[in-house]
Amino acid sequence: MTDITYGELYRLTLNELNEITESASTEAQMLFRHCFGLDRIGITINGDKIADSKGAELLYECLEKRRQHLPIQYVVGSRSFYDFDFLVGEGVLIPRPETEMLVDGAVEFIKTEGLNAPVVYDLCSGSGCVGISIAKLVPDASVYLFEKSDLALEFIKKNIALNNTDNVTVIKYDIFDGIPQELPCPDVIVSNPPYIPTEDIAGLEKEVQREPSMALDGGADGLDFYRCICDKWLLELAKPVYFALEFGINQSIDIADIFRTVSRNAEILKDFNEIDRVVCGTTNE
Repeated sequence: MTDITYGELYRLTLNELNEITESASTEAQMLFRHCFGLDRIGITINGDKIADSKGAELLYECLEKRRQHLPIQYVVGSRSFYDFDFLVGEGVLIPRPETEMLVDGAVEFIKTEGLNAPVVYDLCSGSGCVGISIAKLVPDASVYLFEKSDLALEFIKKNIALNNTDNVTVIKYDIFDGIPQELPCPDVIVSNPPYIPTEDIAGLEKEVQREPSMALDGGADGLDFYRCICDKWLLELAKPVYFALEFGINQSIDIADIFRTVSRNAEILKDFNEIDRVVCGTTNE
């Protein structure tokens, strides 16, 4: 297709995306920013101009990927999280807005307690978005990211460089091996572990199924990682520690039962959709 204007191309993009997603307008703007460097105002101002041919070719390629249900974040290769940019792609979990609650909780605890040079563990780090965001917001913190996926580890390293966080240490590690003894004892532990019950994964949206199963599968009831973190990490610490962990829909009762065994003040927090989403508290003395 030649001599097509930005306005015509934007309308074509909207029509294509309307067949795929309920967020067509948002995704169209993401694609135009990715392919042409144009935001919504730029699209309007340049609507009558002939679209750049290389950008248009890239746009068509991106639309084909979306037709195959590749998540839009993988298509454009990045995702905003806590107002910071993170690179994402196949092999790493896509950061989601509700996960920002983990950052909120950790930073608030550190500031409220007046901790100097706190040690933070981010378990099952994925893209590194949680731990890196904490590292940027608390520059004197020492943040340790634990992740066992080689693909995810590559994204973590890129995101550390992208966000200029030299107070982050990356550790290839399976958290089921228990807390490593050679590291400094943490003040804070955060995690967004896999929490989808195994048998439920096949019923997820097609886009979600394109994300790595390692980052989704939480075992038969979705709670394997929480039992591990409780039994092999929180119970093994030599001092009280603040923890904040994300969990899935309809898991709050079981999650509360698990973590109240290690924390008298464990509480469940709701996300912006009023869904139980995060368990947090401080472990017992």
